[in-house]
Amino acid sequence: MKKKIVNKAVSSIFSAVVLIGLSNNFAFAGRFASIMLVGNLRGGKTQIFRCLCGNNYNGDDPNAGNQQSTTEATHTILDLKDDQNQPVAITRLYDTPGMDRYYDAVVEMARHCNIAVIVHDTMQETDEEEGRRNTEYFSGLFRDLHNRMPVGGQIFLAGSKIDRSGENAIVHSKNCRMLSDVAQFLNCRLCFVSAKTGEGLGDLMNHIKTTLSGINLPVVDNEDTYTKCQLIPDPALTGRIDGLTADKARLEAEKAQLNTRITALNDQVNTLNGQKTRVENEKAALNGQVNTLNNDKRFLQTRKGELESENSTLRIRISALEDQKAQLERDKAELNRRINAVETEKSGLNSRIRSLEEDLRKSREKEKTGWDYLPIIGTFNIK
Repeated sequence: MKKKIVNKAVSSIFSAVVLIGLSNNFAFAGRFASIMLVGNLRGGKTQIFRCLCGNNYNGDDPNAGNQQSTTEATHTILDLKDDQNQPVAITRLYDTPGMDRYYDAVVEMARHCNIAVIVHDTMQETDEEEGRRNTEYFSGLFRDLHNRMPVGGQIFLAGSKIDRSGENAIVHSKNCRMLSDVAQFLNCRLCFVSAKTGEGLGDLMNHIKTTLSGINLPVVDNEDTYTKCQLIPDPALTGRIDGLTADKARLEAEKAQLNTRITALNDQVNTLNGQKTRVENEKAALNGQVNTLNNDKRFLQTRKGELESENSTLRIRISALEDQKAQLERDKAELNRRINAVETEKSGLNSRIRSLEEDLRKSREKEKTGWDYLPIIGTFNIK
């Protein structure tokens, strides 16, 4: 937004310069002169300027914008002729701002002006101190203008708004006396005028024509006076333009920094995009591994189901085998019991056999000792 405002202001100034340059082409058909109306704020310069340009007084019109102070050096071109209708000079008449902040720019315009008319409001409220300050102001202004004006340049004093003298005769008289004293001290011409009634304007214009007739004026604007005096920029606007220009420079610097950052960020984005591509490739590889693992998982889950089914079958078989084992344990216990019984019976039989063998042995011994006959008894070994 700031950049657009600066560009618009520059374009407006450039357009004004072009238009001024075009008007410069027809302004030098005869001798060339420049006249400026100067003075403090609300002195009546603009209404005198209007009337000298042939326009009607409009100071009493509430819609004419007269409450606004002049903020630039406006001008008009006058083809001045004497009483015999002979050309005097082609003249640019300038109306200048009266605010203090334009003082330096206004007095610089005197370098290119042949006549300067210092205008003062004769109805300005004044006292002894104010009169002293006004005298010092006019003396200083006269000196600054005179030091800058070309050779032969003349300065007039003009007391304005004399039509209002009846409103306050004392104030009017004080201002007229002060102007007369200043004019006498500075040795310059004094006129009293009224833009509203036109009184004194004819005398002022005749003095201007007479003065110009006695000045060696150029026949062309060799110094490009109009271009140099065309405008007095408003310091507030100039300061704003300077501020906008500084803002523009700052924004350009920030733009350069941002472009540098954008370049760096683009490099980072490219790097991150490369990393993103690599990560996506790794992700795709991991997704392939995940798919493989999912397939393995499904296979293992299927295998798990099969193993659980086999485990259930094995548990049933184990349970049956446990039952068989228990039965076998019972059968074993029964066999052990029977074996023990058999062992017991065997032990009894062995004891009996040993007893029979002992009886047999004894019988044989007895036979040897006198028994005639003993039956033969076989020996049995029961195992």
